[in-house]
Amino acid sequence: MSDEHQSTPDGHSHRRWLRIAKWVFAVVPVLLVLGHLLWGKLAESRLRNELQRLASVGDPVTLEAIAPRVVSNALNGWIELSQAIALLPKSSDIERQLNDLTTEMEEDVRLPLRDNERDLLQKFVAERSSTREPIVRASTRPFIVTTQPVVPPLIMREMPELKGLRELCDTLKYDAQLHAEAGDLTPALENLSLIKTLARAASSEPTLIGSLVGVGCRSVAALQLTEIAPLLTLDWLSTTANRDAVEAMIRDLLEDGPIDREFVYGLKCERFGVLDSLDFLTGAMTTTRGPATPTPNTFARYLLRPLSSSAKLKLVKRQTRTIEIANEKNYPGFKRAYQPILKEIDKTRGSKIDILVNLLGQSMERVASVHYRCLTERRLAAVALAVRMYRLDHGDEWPASLDALVPEYLPAVPLDLMASGKRIQYRAGDRPVIWSVWEDGSDDGATPQPPRAARYVNGSIARFDLVVDLLTQPRPVPATQSSEEEDEP
Repeated sequence: MSDEHQSTPDGHSHRRWLRIAKWVFAVVPVLLVLGHLLWGKLAESRLRNELQRLASVGDPVTLEAIAPRVVSNALNGWIELSQAIALLPKSSDIERQLNDLTTEMEEDVRLPLRDNERDLLQKFVAERSSTREPIVRASTRPFIVTTQPVVPPLIMREMPELKGLRELCDTLKYDAQLHAEAGDLTPALENLSLIKTLARAASSEPTLIGSLVGVGCRSVAALQLTEIAPLLTLDWLSTTANRDAVEAMIRDLLEDGPIDREFVYGLKCERFGVLDSLDFLTGAMTTTRGPATPTPNTFARYLLRPLSSSAKLKLVKRQTRTIEIANEKNYPGFKRAYQPILKEIDKTRGSKIDILVNLLGQSMERVASVHYRCLTERRLAAVALAVRMYRLDHGDEWPASLDALVPEYLPAVPLDLMASGKRIQYRAGDRPVIWSVWEDGSDDGATPQPPRAARYVNGSIARFDLVVDLLTQPRPVPATQSSEEEDEP
Protein backbone atom coordinates (compact mmCIF):
# COMPACT_ATOMS: atom_id res chain seq x y z
CA MET A 1 0.00 0.00 0.00
CA SER A 2 1.32 3.44 -0.94
CA ASP A 3 2.34 5.98 1.67
CA GLU A 4 -0.45 8.39 0.72
CA HIS A 5 -3.12 5.81 1.64
CA GLN A 6 -1.49 4.87 4.89
CA SER A 7 -3.01 6.31 8.05
CA THR A 8 -1.13 7.09 11.19
CA PRO A 9 -2.38 7.27 14.78
CA ASP A 10 -1.65 11.00 14.80
CA GLY A 11 -3.85 11.48 11.71
CA HIS A 12 -6.76 9.62 13.28
CA SER A 13 -6.40 11.65 16.48
CA HIS A 14 -6.32 14.95 14.58
CA ARG A 15 -9.50 14.12 12.65
CA ARG A 16 -11.25 12.97 15.82
CA TRP A 17 -10.49 16.27 17.57
CA LEU A 18 -11.75 18.17 14.55
CA ARG A 19 -15.03 16.30 14.70
CA ILE A 20 -15.31 17.00 18.44
CA ALA A 21 -14.55 20.67 17.85
CA LYS A 22 -17.28 20.86 15.21
CA TRP A 23 -19.76 19.31 17.62
CA VAL A 24 -18.69 21.68 20.38
CA PHE A 25 -19.03 24.74 18.16
CA ALA A 26 -22.42 23.50 16.99
CA VAL A 27 -23.81 22.41 20.36
CA VAL A 28 -22.39 24.97 22.81
CA PRO A 29 -24.13 27.98 21.23
CA VAL A 30 -27.40 26.07 21.26
CA LEU A 31 -26.88 25.18 24.94
CA LEU A 32 -26.03 28.78 25.74
CA VAL A 33 -29.16 30.03 23.98
CA LEU A 34 -31.32 27.42 25.71
CA GLY A 35 -29.67 28.13 29.06
CA HIS A 36 -30.20 31.87 28.63
CA LEU A 37 -33.82 31.25 27.68
CA LEU A 38 -34.36 28.94 30.67
CA TRP A 39 -32.68 31.44 33.04
CA GLY A 40 -34.97 34.17 31.74
CA LYS A 41 -38.09 32.00 32.03
CA LEU A 42 -37.26 30.96 35.59
CA ALA A 43 -36.47 34.54 36.63
CA GLU A 44 -39.68 35.82 35.09
CA SER A 45 -41.66 33.01 36.72
CA ARG A 46 -40.30 33.86 40.17
CA LEU A 47 -40.98 37.55 39.61
CA ARG A 48 -44.51 36.86 38.38
CA ASN A 49 -45.25 34.69 41.42
CA GLU A 50 -44.00 37.42 43.78
CA LEU A 51 -46.09 40.09 42.04
CA GLN A 52 -49.16 37.86 42.14
CA ARG A 53 -48.61 37.32 45.86
CA LEU A 54 -48.44 41.09 46.42
CA ALA A 55 -51.51 41.71 44.27
CA SER A 56 -53.44 39.05 46.23
CA VAL A 57 -53.02 41.10 49.42
CA GLY A 58 -54.07 44.32 47.69
CA ASP A 59 -50.65 45.87 47.03
CA PRO A 60 -50.38 47.95 43.81
CA VAL A 61 -48.06 46.25 41.32
CA THR A 62 -49.43 47.60 38.04
CA LEU A 63 -49.68 51.02 36.46
CA GLU A 64 -53.45 50.98 36.84
CA ALA A 65 -53.21 50.09 40.54
CA ILE A 66 -50.91 52.98 41.52
CA ALA A 67 -52.76 55.56 39.44
CA PRO A 68 -54.76 57.98 41.62
CA ARG A 69 -58.51 57.53 41.58
CA VAL A 70 -60.51 59.49 39.04
CA VAL A 71 -62.55 62.18 40.77
CA SER A 72 -65.08 64.62 39.39
CA ASN A 73 -63.60 68.09 38.87
CA ALA A 74 -66.40 69.55 40.99
CA LEU A 75 -65.18 67.50 43.99
CA ASN A 76 -61.44 67.65 43.34
CA GLY A 77 -59.44 70.40 45.03
CA TRP A 78 -56.55 69.74 42.65
CA ILE A 79 -58.37 71.82 40.03
CA GLU A 80 -58.28 74.93 42.24
CA LEU A 81 -54.66 74.26 43.23
CA SER A 82 -53.72 74.04 39.55
CA GLN A 83 -55.31 77.47 39.10
CA ALA A 84 -53.28 78.80 42.04
CA ILE A 85 -50.06 77.39 40.57
CA ALA A 86 -50.87 79.03 37.23
CA LEU A 87 -51.09 82.39 39.03
CA LEU A 88 -47.53 82.15 40.36
CA PRO A 89 -45.06 84.52 38.70
CA LYS A 90 -42.93 82.82 36.06
CA SER A 91 -39.85 84.74 37.14
CA SER A 92 -39.34 86.75 40.31
CA ASP A 93 -36.46 89.00 41.35
CA ILE A 94 -37.93 89.10 44.86
CA GLU A 95 -37.72 85.31 45.11
CA ARG A 96 -34.08 85.37 43.99
CA GLN A 97 -33.26 88.10 46.53
CA LEU A 98 -34.94 86.09 49.27
CA ASN A 99 -33.02 82.95 48.32
CA ASP A 100 -29.77 84.91 48.30
CA LEU A 101 -30.58 86.34 51.72
CA THR A 102 -31.25 82.95 53.35
CA THR A 103 -28.09 81.54 51.75
CA GLU A 104 -26.06 84.45 53.08
CA MET A 105 -27.57 84.18 56.59
CA GLU A 106 -27.19 80.39 56.59
CA GLU A 107 -30.67 80.09 58.12
CA ASP A 108 -34.30 80.28 57.10
CA VAL A 109 -36.34 83.40 57.73
CA ARG A 110 -37.92 83.16 61.18
CA LEU A 111 -39.53 85.27 63.86
CA PRO A 112 -38.81 87.92 64.97
CA LEU A 113 -38.29 89.29 61.47
CA ARG A 114 -35.47 91.66 60.64
CA ASP A 115 -36.31 94.81 58.68
CA ASN A 116 -34.82 93.59 55.39
CA GLU A 117 -36.59 90.22 55.75
CA ARG A 118 -39.93 91.87 56.45
CA ASP A 119 -39.62 94.04 53.37
CA LEU A 120 -38.80 91.07 51.14
CA LEU A 121 -41.57 88.89 52.60
CA GLN A 122 -44.17 91.58 52.07
CA LYS A 123 -43.17 91.93 48.42
CA PHE A 124 -43.01 88.14 47.96
CA VAL A 125 -46.50 87.63 49.38
CA ALA A 126 -47.92 90.60 47.46
CA GLU A 127 -46.71 89.09 44.18
CA ARG A 128 -48.66 85.92 44.99
CA SER A 129 -51.69 87.35 46.81
CA SER A 130 -54.08 86.07 44.15
CA THR A 131 -53.14 82.45 44.87
CA ARG A 132 -54.73 82.30 48.32
CA GLU A 133 -58.39 82.30 47.23
CA PRO A 134 -58.11 79.15 45.06
CA ILE A 135 -56.19 77.41 47.87
CA VAL A 136 -59.03 78.20 50.27
CA ARG A 137 -61.55 76.77 47.79
CA ALA A 138 -59.41 73.66 47.36
CA SER A 139 -59.39 73.10 51.13
CA THR A 140 -63.20 72.77 51.10
CA ARG A 141 -63.24 69.99 48.49
CA PRO A 142 -63.67 66.38 49.72
CA PHE A 143 -60.87 65.10 47.47
CA ILE A 144 -57.48 66.43 46.39
CA VAL A 145 -56.09 64.12 43.72
CA THR A 146 -53.62 64.83 40.95
CA THR A 147 -55.13 64.88 37.47
CA GLN A 148 -51.84 64.33 35.64
CA PRO A 149 -52.02 61.05 33.67
CA VAL A 150 -49.75 58.25 34.88
CA VAL A 151 -47.78 57.28 31.78
CA PRO A 152 -44.67 55.10 31.58
CA PRO A 153 -41.80 55.46 31.94
CA LEU A 154 -42.23 56.99 35.41
CA ILE A 155 -38.51 57.73 35.55
CA MET A 156 -39.18 60.51 33.02
CA ARG A 157 -42.37 61.75 34.66
CA GLU A 158 -42.49 65.53 34.76
CA MET A 159 -43.97 66.98 37.94
CA PRO A 160 -44.01 70.78 37.59
CA GLU A 161 -46.96 70.94 39.99
CA LEU A 162 -44.74 69.82 42.88
CA LYS A 163 -42.50 72.85 42.42
CA GLY A 164 -45.60 75.03 42.35
CA LEU A 165 -46.93 73.44 45.54
CA ARG A 166 -43.63 74.16 47.30
CA GLU A 167 -43.82 77.81 46.24
CA LEU A 168 -47.43 78.06 47.45
CA CYS A 169 -46.28 76.55 50.75
CA ASP A 170 -43.59 79.23 51.09
CA THR A 171 -46.17 81.92 50.31
CA LEU A 172 -48.51 80.74 53.07
CA LYS A 173 -45.59 80.37 55.48
CA TYR A 174 -44.29 83.91 54.89
CA ASP A 175 -47.79 85.37 55.04
CA ALA A 176 -48.32 83.59 58.37
CA GLN A 177 -45.09 85.07 59.72
CA LEU A 178 -46.13 88.58 58.70
CA HIS A 179 -49.59 88.21 60.28
CA ALA A 180 -48.21 86.66 63.48
CA GLU A 181 -45.66 89.43 63.92
CA ALA A 182 -48.43 92.00 63.49
CA GLY A 183 -50.56 90.20 66.10
CA ASP A 184 -53.11 88.92 63.58
CA LEU A 185 -53.11 85.38 64.96
CA THR A 186 -56.27 84.08 63.30
CA PRO A 187 -55.12 84.56 59.65
CA ALA A 188 -51.64 83.35 60.63
CA LEU A 189 -52.99 80.02 61.91
CA GLU A 190 -55.43 79.75 59.00
CA ASN A 191 -52.51 80.02 56.57
CA LEU A 192 -50.66 77.22 58.33
CA SER A 193 -53.80 75.06 58.27
CA LEU A 194 -54.05 75.61 54.51
CA ILE A 195 -50.58 74.10 54.08
CA LYS A 196 -52.16 70.75 54.98
CA THR A 197 -54.16 71.05 51.73
CA LEU A 198 -50.93 71.42 49.76
CA ALA A 199 -49.42 68.41 51.56
CA ARG A 200 -52.41 66.25 50.66
CA ALA A 201 -52.12 67.32 47.03
CA ALA A 202 -48.40 66.50 46.83
CA SER A 203 -48.91 63.11 48.50
CA SER A 204 -51.51 62.15 45.90
CA GLU A 205 -48.73 62.12 43.29
CA PRO A 206 -47.95 58.39 42.68
CA THR A 207 -44.24 58.77 43.34
CA LEU A 208 -41.99 58.78 46.39
CA ILE A 209 -41.00 62.35 45.49
CA GLY A 210 -44.61 63.44 45.88
CA SER A 211 -44.74 61.86 49.33
CA LEU A 212 -41.55 63.66 50.35
CA VAL A 213 -42.85 67.02 49.14
CA GLY A 214 -46.00 66.44 51.21
CA VAL A 215 -43.87 65.65 54.27
CA GLY A 216 -41.84 68.80 53.64
CA CYS A 217 -44.99 70.94 53.59
CA ARG A 218 -46.19 69.44 56.88
CA SER A 219 -42.77 70.08 58.46
CA VAL A 220 -42.89 73.73 57.37
CA ALA A 221 -46.30 74.18 59.01
CA ALA A 222 -45.21 72.44 62.24
CA LEU A 223 -42.04 74.49 62.65
CA GLN A 224 -43.94 77.73 62.05
CA LEU A 225 -46.46 76.73 64.70
CA THR A 226 -43.62 76.40 67.21
CA GLU A 227 -42.63 80.00 66.41
CA ILE A 228 -46.17 81.33 66.65
CA ALA A 229 -47.17 79.44 69.82
CA PRO A 230 -45.41 81.89 72.21
CA LEU A 231 -47.31 84.77 70.56
CA LEU A 232 -50.78 83.49 71.49
CA THR A 233 -52.48 85.91 73.89
CA LEU A 234 -55.06 85.47 76.62
CA ASP A 235 -57.52 87.82 74.92
CA TRP A 236 -57.25 85.90 71.66
CA LEU A 237 -57.52 82.48 73.30
CA SER A 238 -60.52 83.54 75.42
CA THR A 239 -62.69 83.38 72.32
CA THR A 240 -64.31 79.95 72.12
CA ALA A 241 -63.74 79.61 68.37
CA ASN A 242 -60.05 80.40 68.72
CA ARG A 243 -59.57 77.98 71.60
CA ASP A 244 -61.41 75.26 69.68
CA ALA A 245 -59.17 75.93 66.67
CA VAL A 246 -55.98 75.47 68.72
CA GLU A 247 -57.29 72.31 70.36
CA ALA A 248 -58.18 70.93 66.91
CA MET A 249 -54.67 71.75 65.72
CA ILE A 250 -53.14 69.85 68.64
CA ARG A 251 -55.29 66.79 67.87
CA ASP A 252 -54.32 66.96 64.20
CA LEU A 253 -50.61 67.32 65.00
CA LEU A 254 -50.70 64.20 67.18
CA GLU A 255 -52.49 62.13 64.53
CA ASP A 256 -49.82 60.11 62.72
CA GLY A 257 -52.14 57.81 60.75
CA PRO A 258 -52.64 59.84 57.54
CA ILE A 259 -48.93 60.65 57.25
CA ASP A 260 -47.97 57.01 57.88
CA ARG A 261 -50.33 55.92 55.11
CA GLU A 262 -48.93 58.52 52.71
CA PHE A 263 -45.40 57.30 53.50
CA VAL A 264 -46.32 53.67 52.80
CA TYR A 265 -48.13 54.69 49.60
CA GLY A 266 -45.00 56.53 48.45
CA LEU A 267 -42.85 53.43 49.12
CA LYS A 268 -45.28 51.23 47.22
CA CYS A 269 -45.22 53.64 44.28
CA GLU A 270 -41.42 53.57 44.43
CA ARG A 271 -41.52 49.77 44.28
CA PHE A 272 -43.56 49.87 41.10
CA GLY A 273 -41.39 52.69 39.78
CA VAL A 274 -38.34 50.42 40.06
CA LEU A 275 -40.03 47.81 37.85
CA ASP A 276 -41.06 50.45 35.34
CA SER A 277 -37.59 52.06 35.33
CA LEU A 278 -35.87 48.73 34.73
CA ASP A 279 -38.13 48.07 31.76
CA PHE A 280 -37.15 51.44 30.36
CA LEU A 281 -33.42 51.20 31.11
CA THR A 282 -33.04 47.70 29.70
CA GLY A 283 -34.67 48.69 26.43
CA ALA A 284 -37.81 46.66 26.99
CA MET A 285 -39.91 49.66 26.01
CA THR A 286 -39.50 52.73 23.87
CA THR A 287 -39.77 56.20 25.34
CA THR A 288 -43.18 57.85 25.15
CA ARG A 289 -44.04 61.34 26.33
CA GLY A 290 -47.76 61.02 25.73
CA PRO A 291 -50.61 58.61 26.51
CA ALA A 292 -49.57 56.12 23.82
CA THR A 293 -48.79 52.52 24.90
CA PRO A 294 -45.03 51.76 24.87
CA THR A 295 -43.89 49.40 22.12
CA PRO A 296 -42.04 46.29 23.36
CA ASN A 297 -38.53 45.74 22.04
CA THR A 298 -38.47 41.94 21.57
CA PHE A 299 -34.71 41.51 21.10
CA ALA A 300 -33.81 43.70 24.08
CA ARG A 301 -36.39 41.92 26.22
CA TYR A 302 -34.89 38.52 25.33
CA LEU A 303 -31.28 39.59 25.70
CA LEU A 304 -31.69 41.29 29.08
CA ARG A 305 -34.58 39.21 30.41
CA PRO A 306 -32.59 37.19 33.01
CA LEU A 307 -30.69 40.17 34.42
CA SER A 308 -33.73 42.42 34.37
CA SER A 309 -36.11 39.90 35.95
CA SER A 310 -33.56 38.87 38.60
CA ALA A 311 -32.91 42.54 39.45
CA LYS A 312 -36.65 43.24 39.60
CA LEU A 313 -37.22 40.33 41.98
CA LYS A 314 -34.41 41.42 44.31
CA LEU A 315 -35.56 45.02 44.33
CA VAL A 316 -39.24 44.16 44.80
CA LYS A 317 -38.43 41.89 47.75
CA ARG A 318 -36.12 44.52 49.24
CA GLN A 319 -38.71 47.28 48.90
CA THR A 320 -41.43 45.00 50.26
CA ARG A 321 -39.35 44.36 53.37
CA THR A 322 -38.88 48.12 53.71
CA ILE A 323 -42.64 48.64 53.48
CA GLU A 324 -43.22 46.00 56.15
CA ILE A 325 -41.09 47.94 58.65
CA ALA A 326 -42.20 51.41 57.54
CA ASN A 327 -44.51 51.82 60.51
CA GLU A 328 -41.97 51.01 63.21
CA LYS A 329 -42.75 52.94 66.39
CA ASN A 330 -39.68 55.16 66.13
CA TYR A 331 -36.67 55.90 63.95
CA PRO A 332 -34.14 53.84 65.97
CA GLY A 333 -36.53 50.88 65.65
CA PHE A 334 -36.68 51.38 61.90
CA LYS A 335 -32.89 51.57 61.66
CA ARG A 336 -32.49 48.32 63.59
CA ALA A 337 -35.02 46.54 61.41
CA TYR A 338 -33.40 48.01 58.29
CA GLN A 339 -29.88 46.78 59.09
CA PRO A 340 -30.23 43.45 57.19
CA ILE A 341 -31.33 45.39 54.10
CA LEU A 342 -28.33 47.73 54.43
CA LYS A 343 -26.02 44.71 54.66
CA GLU A 344 -27.62 43.32 51.52
CA ILE A 345 -27.08 46.63 49.73
CA ASP A 346 -23.41 46.66 50.78
CA LYS A 347 -23.01 43.04 49.66
CA THR A 348 -24.28 43.72 46.15
CA ARG A 349 -22.37 46.99 45.76
CA GLY A 350 -19.69 46.57 43.09
CA SER A 351 -21.10 43.27 41.81
CA LYS A 352 -21.24 43.17 38.01
CA ILE A 353 -24.10 40.69 38.01
CA ASP A 354 -26.13 43.08 40.22
CA ILE A 355 -25.36 46.22 38.24
CA LEU A 356 -29.07 46.94 37.71
CA VAL A 357 -29.83 46.34 41.38
CA ASN A 358 -27.07 48.77 42.38
CA LEU A 359 -28.36 51.36 39.92
CA LEU A 360 -31.87 51.53 41.35
CA GLY A 361 -31.65 49.87 44.76
CA GLN A 362 -30.76 52.88 46.88
CA SER A 363 -31.12 52.90 50.66
CA MET A 364 -34.46 54.09 52.04
CA GLU A 365 -32.97 54.95 55.46
CA ARG A 366 -32.69 58.65 54.67
CA VAL A 367 -36.25 58.71 53.35
CA ALA A 368 -37.46 57.13 56.59
CA SER A 369 -35.50 59.72 58.56
CA VAL A 370 -37.41 62.52 56.81
CA HIS A 371 -40.70 60.81 57.68
CA TYR A 372 -39.92 60.35 61.39
CA ARG A 373 -38.46 63.85 61.65
CA CYS A 374 -41.71 65.31 60.32
CA LEU A 375 -43.78 63.38 62.86
CA THR A 376 -41.44 64.54 65.64
CA GLU A 377 -41.66 68.18 64.54
CA ARG A 378 -45.45 67.92 64.63
CA ARG A 379 -45.34 66.53 68.18
CA LEU A 380 -43.07 69.35 69.27
CA ALA A 381 -45.53 71.85 67.78
CA ALA A 382 -48.42 70.22 69.66
CA VAL A 383 -46.50 70.42 72.94
CA ALA A 384 -45.53 74.06 72.30
CA LEU A 385 -49.19 74.99 71.76
CA ALA A 386 -50.25 73.02 74.85
CA VAL A 387 -47.63 74.70 77.05
CA ARG A 388 -48.75 78.13 75.86
CA MET A 389 -52.40 77.34 76.59
CA TYR A 390 -51.44 76.10 80.06
CA ARG A 391 -49.54 79.30 80.84
CA LEU A 392 -52.39 81.53 79.63
CA ASP A 393 -54.81 79.55 81.81
CA HIS A 394 -52.53 79.59 84.88
CA GLY A 395 -51.45 83.20 85.19
CA ASP A 396 -48.28 82.83 83.10
CA GLU A 397 -46.99 80.03 85.31
CA TRP A 398 -44.81 77.38 83.69
CA PRO A 399 -45.85 73.72 84.07
CA ALA A 400 -43.65 71.82 86.50
CA SER A 401 -43.38 69.05 83.90
CA LEU A 402 -45.16 68.01 80.74
CA ASP A 403 -47.26 65.64 82.83
CA ALA A 404 -49.10 68.74 84.10
CA LEU A 405 -50.54 69.15 80.58
CA VAL A 406 -52.29 65.76 80.71
CA PRO A 407 -55.19 65.29 80.15
CA GLU A 408 -56.56 68.83 79.78
CA TYR A 409 -54.16 69.99 77.06
CA LEU A 410 -52.60 66.76 75.81
CA PRO A 411 -53.98 63.18 75.85
CA ALA A 412 -50.49 62.03 76.90
CA VAL A 413 -46.95 63.34 76.80
CA PRO A 414 -45.83 62.54 73.23
CA LEU A 415 -42.95 60.16 72.66
CA ASP A 416 -39.85 61.36 70.84
CA LEU A 417 -39.89 59.33 67.62
CA MET A 418 -36.17 59.95 67.10
CA ALA A 419 -35.43 58.06 70.34
CA SER A 420 -36.28 54.62 71.71
CA GLY A 421 -39.08 54.93 74.24
CA LYS A 422 -38.13 58.44 75.37
CA ARG A 423 -40.62 61.28 75.68
CA ILE A 424 -40.32 64.81 74.35
CA GLN A 425 -38.03 66.60 76.81
CA TYR A 426 -38.89 69.84 78.67
CA ARG A 427 -36.91 72.30 80.72
CA ALA A 428 -38.15 75.51 82.32
CA GLY A 429 -35.80 78.11 83.76
CA ASP A 430 -34.46 81.29 82.20
CA ARG A 431 -34.86 79.90 78.68
CA PRO A 432 -37.70 77.34 78.65
CA VAL A 433 -37.39 74.77 75.88
CA ILE A 434 -38.69 71.46 74.64
CA TRP A 435 -36.53 69.22 72.51
CA SER A 436 -36.01 65.98 70.61
CA VAL A 437 -32.76 64.03 70.57
CA TRP A 438 -32.93 64.28 66.75
CA GLU A 439 -31.11 62.09 64.25
CA ASP A 440 -28.15 60.87 66.27
CA GLY A 441 -30.53 59.44 68.88
CA SER A 442 -28.45 60.93 71.70
CA ASP A 443 -29.78 63.44 74.21
CA ASP A 444 -27.30 66.34 74.16
CA GLY A 445 -29.09 68.35 76.84
CA ALA A 446 -31.03 70.67 74.51
CA THR A 447 -27.95 71.65 72.51
CA PRO A 448 -29.41 73.74 69.65
CA GLN A 449 -28.60 73.14 66.02
CA PRO A 450 -25.56 75.22 65.01
CA PRO A 451 -25.42 77.34 61.83
CA ARG A 452 -24.80 75.36 58.66
CA ALA A 453 -21.15 76.38 58.52
CA ALA A 454 -20.53 75.01 62.03
CA ARG A 455 -22.28 71.67 61.67
CA TYR A 456 -19.05 69.88 60.79
CA VAL A 457 -16.22 69.83 63.32
CA ASN A 458 -12.91 68.26 62.27
CA GLY A 459 -14.66 66.20 59.64
CA SER A 460 -17.38 65.00 62.03
CA ILE A 461 -20.99 66.13 62.29
CA ALA A 462 -21.60 68.28 65.36
CA ARG A 463 -23.94 66.76 67.94
CA PHE A 464 -27.15 68.67 68.56
CA ASP A 465 -30.83 68.29 69.40
CA LEU A 466 -33.90 69.78 67.76
CA VAL A 467 -34.68 72.51 70.27
CA VAL A 468 -37.88 74.57 70.37
CA ASP A 469 -37.87 77.77 72.42
CA LEU A 470 -41.08 78.36 74.34
CA LEU A 471 -40.37 82.10 74.43
CA THR A 472 -39.50 84.11 71.35
CA GLN A 473 -35.75 84.67 71.42
CA PRO A 474 -33.92 87.68 69.95
CA ARG A 475 -31.98 86.80 66.86
CA PRO A 476 -28.26 87.46 66.64
CA VAL A 477 -26.94 89.99 64.16
CA PRO A 478 -25.97 88.19 60.91
CA ALA A 479 -22.24 87.58 60.58
CA THR A 480 -22.07 89.62 57.38
CA GLN A 481 -23.82 92.61 58.98
CA SER A 482 -21.65 92.57 62.12
CA SER A 483 -18.47 92.45 60.01
CA GLU A 484 -19.70 95.44 58.00
CA GLU A 485 -20.37 97.38 61.22
CA GLU A 486 -16.87 96.61 62.45
CA ASP A 487 -15.42 97.98 59.20
CA GLU A 488 -17.24 101.32 59.60
CA PRO A 489 -15.03 104.14 61.01
